[in-house]
Amino acid sequence: FEGAKAPGHFVKNERGQLGAKLADLIGPDMALSPAVADIGFLHRHAEEAEIYFVANTSNVQQRTRAVFRTGNASAQWWNPMDGSVAPAETQVEPDGKAAVQLDLEPYGSRVLVFAKGAATRVAAKGSAAVPPALDLTADWRVSFGPIGMPIQMDKLHSWTNDEDTRYYSGLATYQKKITVPESMLASGLDVWLDFGEGHVIPPPSKATLGMSALYAPPVGEAAVVYVNDQRAGTAWCPPYAVNVTKLLKPGENQLRIVVGNTPINHMAGRSLPDYRLLNMRYGERFKPQDMDGVQPVPSGLLGNVRLRAEAAAAK
Repeated sequence: FEGAKAPGHFVKNERGQLGAKLADLIGPDMALSPAVADIGFLHRHAEEAEIYFVANTSNVQQRTRAVFRTGNASAQWWNPMDGSVAPAETQVEPDGKAAVQLDLEPYGSRVLVFAKGAATRVAAKGSAAVPPALDLTADWRVSFGPIGMPIQMDKLHSWTNDEDTRYYSGLATYQKKITVPESMLASGLDVWLDFGEGHVIPPPSKATLGMSALYAPPVGEAAVVYVNDQRAGTAWCPPYAVNVTKLLKPGENQLRIVVGNTPINHMAGRSLPDYRLLNMRYGERFKPQDMDGVQPVPSGLLGNVRLRAEAAAAK
């Protein structure tokens, strides 16, 4: 424990000095600047790669710079939702560590892989000008259930706003024809069907039981997107956007979005089961949890739906 070449390091106070001593000797595995307590990570070492799972555990957007202990500056973003792989834009610190900008939506997460031979993202040259987004919030034809009569929804709103669908649980199909300009499909652009952003929900009182995300999403609860009768993808977690570039064509296109909610709304519109006979025979074995105050939750497409273009990431 003594001398300049001592293999051991003595820490007198484990609680007050151990963390600082470890950071001084090997440095943190991932350091954030600015520091964000709500961002955590898992690191797995593989023979050919260093794999990081980074997660935002808060209900607000988090933007920060992450410096990783690995000396490999070549990194890729692996998207487990659609299986895509994209180069990550990295910088090399003076000490040889790799730095990456993190932009995590509420409760969002990323998989970052530092692999041998991975390509580094570079800015695309000569990208096409990005045209303005198309507002798709108004004038949808919506049908509830497999044989429901379509209704005209002039402006998107929750199913719970209408008496006929206030307690509806199931699927609803949104359909709309849109005209896409050629400028939006220019080379070097990606086009996204963007369902908008959610908003923060205030935390419940201490007396409230249960667990829930303190975030109201723009989709309640999940949506499957079809463009010209071809499946484009799903939206059920942040970011609520689906890449539709390959399925669009200049001119008229058909959008179909199938949205499903949870059984809560159906349950909220009906009386609780009567367990008296069951309890008389077997005794009171359980109590229904928080079922006496169930209310329908917002359902359907709730945000400002847009078709937007952005510069495509370099491959």
